[in-house]
Amino acid sequence: YSSNSLYVWGKYKFTSPEGHPNLESIEVSLKNPWTLSVIAYEKKMVGFVYYRNDLVHFDRLGKVLAIDREFREGVPYIEGLVITGAERYETLPVEDESIFEVILAATQALEKCELTADRIVCDDSGLYLYFGSVCARVGSSNLEKRISQISPILEKLGDKKGLLHLERYEDSEDLISFEENVWPEELSTEENTEAE
Repeated sequence: YSSNSLYVWGKYKFTSPEGHPNLESIEVSLKNPWTLSVIAYEKKMVGFVYYRNDLVHFDRLGKVLAIDREFREGVPYIEGLVITGAERYETLPVEDESIFEVILAATQALEKCELTADRIVCDDSGLYLYFGSVCARVGSSNLEKRISQISPILEKLGDKKGLLHLERYEDSEDLISFEENVWPEELSTEENTEAE
């Protein structure tokens, strides 16, 4: 019945047919009895990790959307995740799946503030965002407020190198500290670790 536009419209209007795993949703509307309008919304890739020489791209829930060797513009590299495998359309096996919510909140806040981090590193204490010679430790909560402070601070710091502490920042009365010429221990200089 797929050649019948009324049937296809009714199927997508009144039922929830299964779609491709990479699709968030599909909208089907009837322009006239012989013309359908189909709008497909793809799931957004929030980051990628390296696994066995491949790039593993995942969505906001940690579900693997693609495994290939293709870099996609605007999808950040996430370091520090320890993964034990990767299968397309399955959730990345990590110790704590709540890290995906933290990564999503950070990438959304970066996008909203029009910032691009050189590196995003996950650690037990939260996230570290690298901007040239400045590393911002933002923790794992209240990320929108914390990340919104980074841009004006980077302007004031100029060419200074160091560690910016935002992990305890909650409101305008909290102090933000900067340790010049201090760099966090290399949290993840190698590719993402495979658990043995």
